[in-house]
Amino acid sequence: MWKQGRYRLLGPQPLREGPGLQYPRIEEADGLDRFGRLPGRTLVRVREIRSLSVSSWGRLDQGWICLETGETIYAEPELSL
Repeated sequence: MWKQGRYRLLGPQPLREGPGLQYPRIEEADGLDRFGRLPGRTLVRVREIRSLSVSSWGRLDQGWICLETGETIYAEPELSL
């Protein structure tokens, strides 16, 4: 389902150093809010996809974000008009 491209975040998402919760959060990067997250509705470019057992992760230039876990979706494809 997931592929490289542009996505809009459906809610705030923390950046991580790698694909998974075991990787540390990135606390300082361009565009992060005061809680160290990318704000909801942010448009991001996913360069790589990594699927784990129950989640899918996308690599941005700044780090990794969770795209989905279980039945919860955290981003949607940005449609070109």
